[in-house]
Amino acid sequence: MWLSNPGRFDTFIATFVALALRALCLCETSCAQRTPCQGAQQMSFVPSPHNTRAHLLVMSLAVCAVLFLVPACDCDYGEVRRNAELTLNPSSVVFPLTTVGETSQQTIEFSNKDQVSLEITKIELSKESNAAFTLKSDIPLPLTLEGGEKKTLEVSFAPTSGGGASGELHIYTTASNADNEGRVVLKLRTLLNAPEPVFSCGKALDFGSVEIGKKKTLTCTLKNRGTSLWGITELQFSEGGQQEFFVDATFPIVIQPNAEGATIQVSYSPIDAGKDDVLLKFITKEDGKSNEDEAPVLSLKGKAASATIEVQPEALIFPFTSKGKQTTKSITALSRGEIPLEITGMLIEPGSSPNFSVKQGTTFPISIPVGGSASLPIEYKGGATNLEQGIVTIASNDPDNPKVQVRLFAVADGCDLVVSPRKLTFPTRKTVTVILTNQGNRACTLKRIALEPTSSKDYKMIPGSWPVISLAPNTSLEFFVEYRPSDNNNDKGEITIESDDPDEPTITLTLEAPVKVEACELSPNPFVLNFGRVPIGQAQQKKLSFVNEGLRPCEIKTLSVKHIAPLGLSAFQIVQPPTLPVTVQPNGTFSVELLYAPSKALWYEAQVILDSDDPKRPSMNIKMLGSAGPLCIRAVPDTLDLGKVKANCQSAKQTIAIYNICSLPLDIKKIALTQGTSSEFKITNSKTLPVQLKRGEAVQLEVAYHPTDLTQDSGSITISNSSDTLPLMELPIKGAGIATETQSDQFVQSDTPKVDLLFVIDDSYSMSKHQQNLSKNLQPLLTYAQNKKVDFQIAVTTTSVEDNPSPTQRPGGCFVGTTDKLLTPKTPNLLATFQKRVIVGTKGAAIERGMDAMYRALTAPLLYDPNCNLGFLRKDASLSVIFISDEPDQSINSLTFYNKFYFSLKGATLSKTIQASAITAPWPGGQCPGATSKGLYWTFAKNFGGATESICNTNWNSIVQKLAASTFGLQRQFFLTRPASAASITVTLDGKPLNKSSYTYDAKSNSISFTEANAPKAKQTLKVDYSASCQP
Repeated sequence: MWLSNPGRFDTFIATFVALALRALCLCETSCAQRTPCQGAQQMSFVPSPHNTRAHLLVMSLAVCAVLFLVPACDCDYGEVRRNAELTLNPSSVVFPLTTVGETSQQTIEFSNKDQVSLEITKIELSKESNAAFTLKSDIPLPLTLEGGEKKTLEVSFAPTSGGGASGELHIYTTASNADNEGRVVLKLRTLLNAPEPVFSCGKALDFGSVEIGKKKTLTCTLKNRGTSLWGITELQFSEGGQQEFFVDATFPIVIQPNAEGATIQVSYSPIDAGKDDVLLKFITKEDGKSNEDEAPVLSLKGKAASATIEVQPEALIFPFTSKGKQTTKSITALSRGEIPLEITGMLIEPGSSPNFSVKQGTTFPISIPVGGSASLPIEYKGGATNLEQGIVTIASNDPDNPKVQVRLFAVADGCDLVVSPRKLTFPTRKTVTVILTNQGNRACTLKRIALEPTSSKDYKMIPGSWPVISLAPNTSLEFFVEYRPSDNNNDKGEITIESDDPDEPTITLTLEAPVKVEACELSPNPFVLNFGRVPIGQAQQKKLSFVNEGLRPCEIKTLSVKHIAPLGLSAFQIVQPPTLPVTVQPNGTFSVELLYAPSKALWYEAQVILDSDDPKRPSMNIKMLGSAGPLCIRAVPDTLDLGKVKANCQSAKQTIAIYNICSLPLDIKKIALTQGTSSEFKITNSKTLPVQLKRGEAVQLEVAYHPTDLTQDSGSITISNSSDTLPLMELPIKGAGIATETQSDQFVQSDTPKVDLLFVIDDSYSMSKHQQNLSKNLQPLLTYAQNKKVDFQIAVTTTSVEDNPSPTQRPGGCFVGTTDKLLTPKTPNLLATFQKRVIVGTKGAAIERGMDAMYRALTAPLLYDPNCNLGFLRKDASLSVIFISDEPDQSINSLTFYNKFYFSLKGATLSKTIQASAITAPWPGGQCPGATSKGLYWTFAKNFGGATESICNTNWNSIVQKLAASTFGLQRQFFLTRPASAASITVTLDGKPLNKSSYTYDAKSNSISFTEANAPKAKQTLKVDYSASCQP
């Protein structure tokens, strides 16, 4: 047999082993995905052609080996697997031009992006690589690079001579993309023979700020660090650059490698405001080709120098200033720009109180150097009984803000300390009385009254020291200064008075004793006669004395009373006028009695004028002051503007309601146009008079205007009544006759709406959980307002209203909070403060008077009280009130009264939106678990288009979201300035006509209304053109 043949047996064994090894390699390749055993694959056999039976036997054994060995691999045949690939980044490396003696580096990243690992055994530069290349690698070898893993190494090029260089980086690996020698090869080379432009000025020339019309020049040296010439044939500016930038250079410019270079001059002259940023390309054209896309670029930057204005403060607040006095405050203008600031003018805007003015003598322009400042004085003439507002516009050469506006406020409430005399002169031994009078309407705190220690010892103040004193309104305090000279020196001294008068917190009295002269010298006592508040119909009497403190007799020649305010109405008189002239001996006294009998609830002022032979003061004026009150009658509205009406047409009728707001009955006796008022005004419908009104009741009258010419008319309506404080109440009225019936009203939807929001929260014992629910869910309200960029003021008051509160009790309607009573977007920790503010407690009055609280909060005196509600009701802001209560309202007046009052707050044409919302027991129905209602809050909210929600609703987050949308949403109702003929109305939005179906006209309110979906968007302009209806 062939087995006995050694040669054939060897062949058999070799063949079997080869097939078995191939099976093992197949197993290894399948499971590990490594390179198959190359040696085993190369093993083969060539069966003898002469022994087919042996061939078949060997093949059978090999197949059996495969069948037994391959399954033993325990491979997962569910997926096809392959070898990993080594990825290089970059795939080839080009080094930039590198000067001899310098070094360039390039980082190479290699990674395994497959899911299986690969092996790296060696990394080296090829032997043929230029010696200037060096390899830096801290990778430990051999390395198993797992799937997704990457490594980096660095190759440096440091030439020692000119010319190019090349090389190769070899990475020995088991990766599938290795060559036959098991390497992945990375080519290395360098750039050769090219210029390398360099700018001595860096990548940019920055000219900074340059005044318009002036020029600034900078230089930049162009150098070539390359290996060939750099030729520049032209320059190219990016768009707009040639208008303001100029280059002084002659072309072509040729720059040798590593030579000194060429210097160019670049000039910048701005022609308008703003920044300039352009690119300057250095173009090389050769053989008709241009390097425009790859040309070196120099950035040119500059800015037109301009003035910048900053004003402080943003709002100027004047303290209480009594009538006849004047307060000056200044706005500081700061120059923050690059050139001097010029203030070219100041204007008090139309609509501002006429009591504001730019101080006389202020001349323009006012030049302010860079970094400097200037004071811009504003004057305010006092005497107002309500908060007065205004706006001053400051014009300057600031191109971005040529007109800056500052709001002006004048407080109608506060301490106003008047001291007389302020300069005390002692011609001889003498005692002088100093009178401190509070002419304000709030108490003044006198903190310090002291004779300064630097004063002459010949002066003495009586009493010598003072505790802290509270000086009530319209009251006076006296002290004495005695001078007892001990020598002939010119004695001087000072007395300092410190108080909480916001206008003059410190007042200094000067004392001086010049050389004595023998003469008549009259001194009044007191220096101001203040009769205080006197009920109308009653009178008060005071004595005025004149003391001759001189050394010679004085002759009083005349004595009279001059009435100052109100115009044409007198309240002061001399009781039993003396027979003049009268002689007053030295140290003698002349006295008269003055009577004050006010006839109206007004502020009164007059002067006693005395003429004598006193050489220093031949004519002496002594001020007299007085007021009257209180009020029991209220008109809603209290002024009436009937607008513009075409001549010989009649305006729409407007209603005035006269209410009794006191507890006692009030008789309305007569209602008529005041004497002197144009007959073009007509009271067209009034009840039969007289009529008696109980508390909260009203009589209504309708007023119309029928102009017969093209003039403005004004006057008043006099209501004669039984009130002892205001028996003749006058209501101002006005209107204007015009020639046309055509009218165009324009409205701009604000993108930063202003909203004044008042919460009236029940503070009775059952409200704890409701206050907590509200507090925890306020975030949506603030978020909505902030997203809409609302300029809001939020205040909180309670339903507790006491007619006679104790001195320590917060008045009903006064806002909650000790400081920052008005919450605004700038309030620190706004949400936390707001959440705490609405927890008003549960110890309030058991009788809830939320409507009264709203009324008091929005009227004098609280509205102008700096300790309560000052600054809340802004003329240019919308107004919204939210009532939250679980009990019925028990306010003293009728719902009609509150409706009319609330409606009147923004004027007859409602230039800004008013709205009210209520969270109470629902109405009708009037109750829900733990809450009851009589519908007053609910109906009031419905009347003014706000949200109404049940206080028993547990989803307060939803409630607050509805309140937010209702309160801070876009304005949807626009009131026209004249009664419109409905058929004539055309409406455009941003100049595009609107279909009549997209809006609604309501003749009763004379307004255009939109649905929420159709309301004008922010900044859109709504224009309504129409013919004003003519009622003959």
